[in-house]
Amino acid sequence: MGELNFYDDKVSEPQLREYIVKLVGNGTGQPTKPFGNGVSVSRTGVGVFRVTFTDNPANVIGLVGFQFTSATMTDVKGYTATGSRYASATQSIDVSVWNSLFAAVDLTTAQDLTLRLATKRTSA
Repeated sequence: MGELNFYDDKVSEPQLREYIVKLVGNGTGQPTKPFGNGVSVSRTGVGVFRVTFTDNPANVIGLVGFQFTSATMTDVKGYTATGSRYASATQSIDVSVWNSLFAAVDLTTAQDLTLRLATKRTSA
């Protein structure tokens, strides 16, 4: 696979690259990924999704943003997501989904999650 094309943005870090990944919930099943070039996603447990980079992403900053969406906004009220540190052995980051009671939950078919993951080509 060839290298992904990235587009210039005005940011404070040189050579910053951002991966946009959208997950459509499927309950306890594998989520659908309509957007997310350069990564694969797998459900590894209740509310835990492993995002694996297709190619070595170099220096990983991590999960820098997320947004939950639903046809009924109260379905995602109080939800949050947390990201693990980058695991170089598997080239992946785990993202956990938490409901308003701070319990791990899967995404239902009515819920979507969009992730923003950042990397840098250089360490400077």
